[in-house]
Amino acid sequence: EIDETFEYPIPLIEKLSPSVLGITEFRSEKDIEVASKIRSNHKLLRDLNIKLISEFHTTNDRNLFNTNGEGLPVLKGENIHQYNPWFSTEISYWIEEVEGRERLVKKELSRIEKIAIEYGRSNGFKQKELRSYVEQVVGTASEKFAKREFILDYEVPRLAYRAIASSTNERTLIAAIAPEKCFLIHSLNYVRPVEYHISETDIQQIIIPLDRIYFLVGLMNSFVLDYYLRMRVSANINTFFIYELPIPDASEESEKRIISLAKDLMKDPSNNQK
Repeated sequence: EIDETFEYPIPLIEKLSPSVLGITEFRSEKDIEVASKIRSNHKLLRDLNIKLISEFHTTNDRNLFNTNGEGLPVLKGENIHQYNPWFSTEISYWIEEVEGRERLVKKELSRIEKIAIEYGRSNGFKQKELRSYVEQVVGTASEKFAKREFILDYEVPRLAYRAIASSTNERTLIAAIAPEKCFLIHSLNYVRPVEYHISETDIQQIIIPLDRIYFLVGLMNSFVLDYYLRMRVSANINTFFIYELPIPDASEESEKRIISLAKDLMKDPSNNQK
């Protein structure tokens, strides 16, 4: 196959991978043609204010895990398959909800602190004023978490995908909507279901509409994006691969169709190949 050469358009590198300039290993000119058409001028996932994250890690958070079935189940990559969050019902770890919640609230307040610092600096707050403002925002958020006015990610359905994959598997990109009241291990990355809006006097939490999650899970489980991604992935699906997936600006009719199909497949994942 060494003699079967073809030209790789240099501008295509930046178009397919603007974040890290990763070189896609095309096998033929046909792959270039198809990948270029899929990429087109669509926005990338990173342009849609979507944040990818992992929740608990077996090393960093090992003191939280138990194997005696106490608490909420912890899902890992092998538990899910396309549209099916319970592809495998075997649970290896559980986390007591009170302990898990306490850890997650601390992480969330740290995240809110960074958002508040960025907001304060962008609005010209000086050192003392900035410290006072950040303390106020973090204090308000802490109270809202304590009163359950703010939710944590595990309390609502969220789109999760396997972080470990291979381009030689039947499918590379495998995603499902994880149910509420379960925790996720680091082999499952997920789309953050909440975001924050900060002003000078308050902080509000915004939850991503569930239909938007269904739309994304429908696209991520499509043959099109699986084909597109598997040309770039060898083993692990790093988050920048997902951030660089093209997401079409679908018409209202098309979006409703994708959402409807995704909901049907979540009810009966065995119809996936159909």
